Amino acid sequence: MVSSVSSEERRTRWDLRKVKLGVAALVFLYAALLLGLGGLRLYAMHLEFQLVSLEREIDLLSREDLKLANELVYLMSPDRIHRYACEKLKMAHANSLYVVVVPSIIQPLPKDETSILAKGEGKSASGFTAMANAED
Repeated sequence: MVSSVSSEERRTRWDLRKVKLGVAALVFLYAALLLGLGGLRLYAMHLEFQLVSLEREIDLLSREDLKLANELVYLMSPDRIHRYACEKLKMAHANSLYVVVVPSIIQPLPKDETSILAKGEGKSASGFTAMANAED
């Protein structure tokens, strides 16, 4: 039996197969690259969305921080504290203040404790005296 296909023909068929395989490999490679780039673009969009939402949250929290700082300044203002002490706590300015000096060495109290405690009774360090109400 003689083969009907010559070696020249076989070679050209083999070369043709190689070219087809090479083209198919290139098409597959380009498709994989395009899919990879598309996936990277989707991931970049996801990260951009997360960044925008974090920036929005930072903006909201900084506004809240500013609001709380302003509220703290208002609450700690000396005028407000003075007004609150006079109106709500019924405090008045003290006529005189007593300073109690604590010795550095601990000594027992004398037997007549009332003389020491009576001097500072009802006085506070801020200069206000509590006014006792009969109803309380």
